[in-house]
Amino acid sequence: MPPLLNFDSTDAFPPGGGERRAKLSGLASVLDRLRDELVQLDGPMLAGSIATPAEKLPLHSGFFQLPQQQLASYQADRQGSELALVLAVTKRLMTEVDSIVVLGSETASLGAEAMLASCCQPYFNQLSRGARGSRPRMYFAGNSLGNDPTQGLLQLLNAHRAQTAVGVQESWGVVVIDPSGEDRQVQAVLEPFLRALAVSCGGDPQLLRSRFIAVTGAEGELRGVAERLACPNVFSVPPSVGERFSLLSHVGLVPGALMGINIMKLMEGAQAIDEHFSTTKAADNIVLQLAAVSYLADVHCDEPIRALCVWNDALEATGRWYEHVVTGALNHRRAGPTPLTVTMPRDYRRFGQQCQNGPPNKLVHYVRVERSRFDPLRSSAETSGNWVNGLFVAEPSGGEADVAPTLPSVLDEVYEDALQGMREARIPATQISIPILDEYYQGQLFQLLMLATVVEGRLRGINPYR
Repeated sequence: MPPLLNFDSTDAFPPGGGERRAKLSGLASVLDRLRDELVQLDGPMLAGSIATPAEKLPLHSGFFQLPQQQLASYQADRQGSELALVLAVTKRLMTEVDSIVVLGSETASLGAEAMLASCCQPYFNQLSRGARGSRPRMYFAGNSLGNDPTQGLLQLLNAHRAQTAVGVQESWGVVVIDPSGEDRQVQAVLEPFLRALAVSCGGDPQLLRSRFIAVTGAEGELRGVAERLACPNVFSVPPSVGERFSLLSHVGLVPGALMGINIMKLMEGAQAIDEHFSTTKAADNIVLQLAAVSYLADVHCDEPIRALCVWNDALEATGRWYEHVVTGALNHRRAGPTPLTVTMPRDYRRFGQQCQNGPPNKLVHYVRVERSRFDPLRSSAETSGNWVNGLFVAEPSGGEADVAPTLPSVLDEVYEDALQGMREARIPATQISIPILDEYYQGQLFQLLMLATVVEGRLRGINPYR
């Protein structure tokens, strides 16, 4: 089995941070108890076999072990299980259209965008259909009421021509994701896109239904729209899974499958984190350690600014999604952390200035990827020479040519410089290291961040699902 993500909290304890370290050690028994509650009690509470205390309502911990349940169900029934149905519906739609519009609530859209950025090739939408592996381009709307971006997307889909789409290249579909079914922003843009889709389908109601997918709860306006359309492609979000932690339900799996990513590997990665969390004591449990370090920084050390500092552009959308998870779960009673996403090395100077010369009120979680998916690119020519009439003329070297550094090696140097800068500024920092950015490790990262947020909420004595 591939290794887990690596979590290193060594730099979370600046010089003189002995008290913080002692507090972390003192939390071990509390962390183990919270883990056992989530593993052993939340499931029976959701099933109704034991009573749920009022302070735990609503209880939306169904996202925990959902990957294991989904994978087991698929292994038992590769035709009729929920994952099998997702794969069948999305595979058919991928062959019929070249563009998909995802109309999603804020958290849902950000999660799907995070999957696209982290698991698909960079500049995915700019690639030809062949280079995309015959997967549709993915566009996101519904989480913004911007008139011009919405009109611009409709024009990109040729909706302004009011003509029937001819062939796969002109055809498109709509996926609406609204777990509550009542998101006002989604409702505001749904009707214009449905009208445009109907025209694109030549007024054929059956074709319209086949190019429309809804992901929603058991009730709500979106469920009603799907029923009025007699849409066969409706996927339900389990009531035990709240919207905030729904990414690895149909909320993320449907758009993920349409992108062509391996959603099985995504779930397997999340399952690996669930297994580690369930069976590992606090001292070695990366979920519990991340939760505890974050909790201590805000509650006991007056460090409310929490920066997820990503060292790969493909993880920026993951950071924005995490901001929503943390804000919704932990900001209660006029207290809680202020999460922000910092993309390195782009924000190196700005953020470094804030840390070294600004108030010491920050905790930094560095997230880095150890190996690139592409071959390392060298930063300059390996041969010497001169520019002549606009052309580079190489000169033979008398000895061995100097080997230019690769971009990953330069990035590693900048990373170490930044880490040293945090140490000198006495800013606590942790490091999350990802072996390579793929579906398996992205699934691990998603589940790690969600579980750690839930544990931190319970450490604070609040309900992270409320």
